[in-house]
Amino acid sequence: MRFSAIAATAGALVLALALAGCGGSGGGSAAKPTNAIEVAALKTSQAGSVRADFTISASGVSGTGSGVFNGGGKRSGQFTMNVNSGGKQISIDSVIDGNTIYLRSPLISQRLPGGKQWVKIDLEKAAKAANVNLNGLIGTNPSPGGALAYLQGSTAIKRVGSETVDGSPTTHYRVVVDLQQAVNRASGSDKDALEQAIKGSGSSTQPVDVWVDAEGYVRKLEVQSQASGQPADLTMKMHDFGSPVPITPPATNEVVDLLQALGGGS
Repeated sequence: MRFSAIAATAGALVLALALAGCGGSGGGSAAKPTNAIEVAALKTSQAGSVRADFTISASGVSGTGSGVFNGGGKRSGQFTMNVNSGGKQISIDSVIDGNTIYLRSPLISQRLPGGKQWVKIDLEKAAKAANVNLNGLIGTNPSPGGALAYLQGSTAIKRVGSETVDGSPTTHYRVVVDLQQAVNRASGSDKDALEQAIKGSGSSTQPVDVWVDAEGYVRKLEVQSQASGQPADLTMKMHDFGSPVPITPPATNEVVDLLQALGGGS
């Protein structure tokens, strides 16, 4: 079994997810919000669950995805993406369970032993595994929480106008995010993801367009950023805020632990 090929494939998939700018969620904010954008971001991140649709575009990678994500203390969610990487179309199913992400794709499944469908990656362990390199972006965990954590550093807020997003009236704002301020206000995995964003982009500020609805929820984000020196664009729409949804990880007998297979896990 060619685990090096599996690692390369998983790395490409995680890269596509990481470029979406969706870091870990569940860490929450360690400080009270100081302006309307921060208030909206906090309210949205504390919703029991949120459905999100997003598009990503970066050097050699583009795609669309949608899924449901739980807010609050425990990170969990599931989503599907269709990615074009290097001219190849890749479909991806993903499940988030705390610090673990499960990936399923025909490109991976065809290289797994009989009956196995999923690759399991412990993000915390992967970040510490010196002999496993998944493009340096494995520490991110795709969910709206990370994008909302950015907004806890909102400064230079400018009201652009009123717009409708998927049938909902919203106010469009343009803000400059002070990433270090966002780091100082964050905790847990959000803090780690933001610190990585500063290192990866080489900048401490990030322009973001934000759309907030009449109920005070963030309904849309647009970000143009740098990931490992490469430009990356993200558009994310959030909707159907509600109660937490049950997320069930894949059955153990369907999963290959990628780090253990590569000798990088313990």
